[in-house]
Amino acid sequence: MTLSPHIKLLARCFGAVSACAVCLIGFMSTATGVDLSRWRTLGSTNNVRHLSEAGGGAGGDVWALTEGGVVVIDTADLSVSFLTNVDGLQTNDLEYTITDSRGDIWLCGMGWLVQNDAATGHFTPFLFRDQNDNSVRLYYIADDNDQLWIGTSIGLSLFSKDIDGGEIRETFTRFGPFPDNSEVLGIVITGDSIMIVTPSGLARAKRTDPTLLKLASSWITTPTLFGATAIVNYKDTIFIGTTAGADKLVSSGGADSLISLGLLSGSVVNQFLVDNDTLRMFTSIAEYKYNSSGLTQITNPGLPNQLLESGYEIGSLKFRGLTSGGIYVSSAGGSFTAIETGAIPGSFVSDIEVITPGKVYGAFNQDGFAELINGVWTPLGLSWRDGAISVSRDSAGAIWFGTFGNGVWRRNGPGAIRYDSLNSSLKGNDDGGPNNYVVVPEIVSGPRYTYFATFRAFDTNAISIVDQLDRSRWTSIGKDEGVTDEFIVSIDLHDNFLAAGSSRQGVFLITLGGDPFNAPVLQTTHYNSSKPPVSMEFLREDIVNVVRFDNEGNLWVGHRSGISRLDPGIERFVDIELPLGLGPEVLDIVFDPTGTVWFATPSGLGSYTLRNNSFEVFTTLNSGLVSDQVQSLDFDRFSNELWIGTENGISIYRPNIGQPILEISQVTAYPNPFVVNSAADRMYFNFSGVVEARIFAESGELVWVGQTNQGWAGVNQSGRKVASGVYIFLVTDSEGDVGRGKILLLHNR
Repeated sequence: MTLSPHIKLLARCFGAVSACAVCLIGFMSTATGVDLSRWRTLGSTNNVRHLSEAGGGAGGDVWALTEGGVVVIDTADLSVSFLTNVDGLQTNDLEYTITDSRGDIWLCGMGWLVQNDAATGHFTPFLFRDQNDNSVRLYYIADDNDQLWIGTSIGLSLFSKDIDGGEIRETFTRFGPFPDNSEVLGIVITGDSIMIVTPSGLARAKRTDPTLLKLASSWITTPTLFGATAIVNYKDTIFIGTTAGADKLVSSGGADSLISLGLLSGSVVNQFLVDNDTLRMFTSIAEYKYNSSGLTQITNPGLPNQLLESGYEIGSLKFRGLTSGGIYVSSAGGSFTAIETGAIPGSFVSDIEVITPGKVYGAFNQDGFAELINGVWTPLGLSWRDGAISVSRDSAGAIWFGTFGNGVWRRNGPGAIRYDSLNSSLKGNDDGGPNNYVVVPEIVSGPRYTYFATFRAFDTNAISIVDQLDRSRWTSIGKDEGVTDEFIVSIDLHDNFLAAGSSRQGVFLITLGGDPFNAPVLQTTHYNSSKPPVSMEFLREDIVNVVRFDNEGNLWVGHRSGISRLDPGIERFVDIELPLGLGPEVLDIVFDPTGTVWFATPSGLGSYTLRNNSFEVFTTLNSGLVSDQVQSLDFDRFSNELWIGTENGISIYRPNIGQPILEISQVTAYPNPFVVNSAADRMYFNFSGVVEARIFAESGELVWVGQTNQGWAGVNQSGRKVASGVYIFLVTDSEGDVGRGKILLLHNR
């Protein structure tokens, strides 16, 4: 099945690097001027990479490092709190933590090493990039007095804690005959030697003269039969974890050999833990313990699976972290129970829909659909086959969920109904079988009808329609109505216009008839990059990811090469040139109440203001954005917050456009003074609902009537510019309650 750019998983690949490819690009903390007060982060705690006692036991907290930040567990009452990128970690995608000889806590993960100062509690993150400016993943940290040894995705780094406040001294990438730039997944320091494991096996060398570690010949290697994953020193014996079990290193007659411990076949060792006189092994199949009595497989009652990633024990409490399933705890030998974090179920956020204040639905790709109520995320249990990809609310209040291969679900209350090619007009692809592999990347609703983009519908009717008043009534439009491509990935609706974006043939702008079951389409205009007469007008790019109508009904298109806007005056697309380094691919678009355009790209979040042709760029380096790989957007008009779905969780940003209020008597207008520089400028009201708004001249003459969510352009009812001066606004709700105030209008055009 062909994946469209809008719904495929995107991965950043590391290029080839030299032996000195890693460099430290300064360090960054909240003290550098980055304002994080407007940002919040929601991460997934599903994948638990490492468990450790914070500060070597000080404070009685256990830290669980996850794909979505740190879960801090109070061992007194098992309550949880969170540390994320907006708290100074800079990244949520974490791998490992230690407490060093000074009492400082060090954490590492994707692109960052982070120090938590024992004296101040302050976090200082250190940025790791290769020579191509790609993030380097950090897997492991070993303390060595005033320096750290760090295992990374491209070698072994030596980090000084003290020089210039912390810096990388060297990075070593050649380990005997092993491949250059190998991942270093574990480190052991013994005497004057350092031992590391790479996927090829064990490598060791003298560390007394670090300059010699640059030479491949300085390293003595012991290959493993299967890929090495972990290393530990237990009672002066080295044990190596692999993708097929665990081995003990034995030296005899000057030669090293590895002896298997006899774990179950297929046991991937994810972590070792030395617990008093016992060596514990957490694997993909089971937990084991090894001591003088030999090897024993451990039974863990209460765990939903045995995909053990990590473990830690403190007193009578046993903590276990799963590869997929979160954190569990057992007390005094009892059954394990889940530690409920209320976090999102998965890191990759395909779609977000804010429904009401505090109620949000999300599609999380391979982790399904979930609902946020009162700050807690709850999985919905809807099957999604190969991906949960879209969420939308219809005008009747029902929530629709689009899947990759399993059609759509409709949920209104506790129950849910699934629709596919057997009980609707939705159609699957023609790759064989009963044509029931139904992919629905986007859903949009009007007052009565709901529309579904059906990717690669085998009957070429790529847009299905259901009557919300009678959900047994389905129809569809496609080739016969002028939508001549079935690779539709995005749709949007404004009045009687339906826009459809194709992943290979540009955009179709459809003028809808009054009744989709009688006269569904009056006209379809096709925009692409071909020359007339194939297309009426040019569009820069045929590979489209998203189509959106703005607050005024103008069509915007996000595609592989940026953003284009259909100019309503000349019916031509105008290309918006993105700032250097952002995009160029645009994956989603949303508009806030002021008309600012927010757009998602694989390299960050952007905003665009049409009136002055200005951009603002947000990345993980200059904001609280949790990942530069931004996938989906939604604007919460109840709180004036932007919800940002990424490949590593959700970021929530509050632009400086005022907080909506519920009490109509307290309504204010913004901006005020209202300076009009262009025809695109608007003044808005900060009321959370939609009610009538009237604007009067000081003389009492009625100037304009509209709604609070429309925005006033400084014109009268005929659309003519009014004079600069003071105006009075009056807003009235359905119960007759009134809000009023003054506006200073200044025309600057």
